[in-house]
Amino acid sequence: MPPRGPPKGNADGPNRSVSKLQLLRCGNEFIRVLKKRVERRDDEIERLRKEIVRLRLGGGDVGASVDATMGGGEEEEIDLEKDLDAIEMMGGGIFGRSQMTKIMEGEEDGDDDQN
Repeated sequence: MPPRGPPKGNADGPNRSVSKLQLLRCGNEFIRVLKKRVERRDDEIERLRKEIVRLRLGGGDVGASVDATMGGGEEEEIDLEKDLDAIEMMGGGIFGRSQMTKIMEGEEDGDDDQN
């Protein structure tokens, strides 16, 4: 049976120069991005559920919350045509947004500044 994978002496492997630490950092960043995405989706689902309850109770204005129907304050207007996937892709996708966040927060490695 022939050996599987690239030859052991091959220095041209695609991940040969990537350190384990860098792989762990990228993995952790990806997990953080996914958690934020799930949190945004949960918030949006909760807003839409409140809107459904308000509409079932025979509420008035679009976007008023259940609290407004029961005598409380008003909440922001809900955009029923909002597409979270399209909004995320406009921001550069999963990794594009995380890299932009790092740059804006000044968390770059700064290897170029040492020369």
